[in-house]
Amino acid sequence: MIEHGGHTGRIVEVTSKGAVHRVGTAQVDLRYGTDVRLEGRTVTLVAPGDGDVSSTSELTLTEHALRAWRLTVARKEGVPAYVVLNDQELIGITARAPTTLSELAECRGMGPIRLERWGDEILAVCDEIRSGSH
Repeated sequence: MIEHGGHTGRIVEVTSKGAVHRVGTAQVDLRYGTDVRLEGRTVTLVAPGDGDVSSTSELTLTEHALRAWRLTVARKEGVPAYVVLNDQELIGITARAPTTLSELAECRGMGPIRLERWGDEILAVCDEIRSGSH
């Protein structure tokens, strides 16, 4: 049983974009990168590790590109990398693969300040990987 949005239910289907959470007769699509509660702990919903090789490679490329971007920003601003994005936040963004600021805003750790400061840059990194121009 998992909890999301105050509602407890079961995962009834796993898709390429996320999981289907059933609460009673209602079903809600939860995208990868969404925080849920499991056994009293908050965890981030991530894609199964045995996905197809191309999508796994793309996730790895995206995560690598975001880590490189994070390091550049951290050095420029003179702060530790985790201040820019911690590892869990970076992984959540990678799994969710946002294409808009609204989608990025749904990712864990992406509040208004981070969105304003780095939102466009983060989306540009993700877009570069998707378009193959990395």
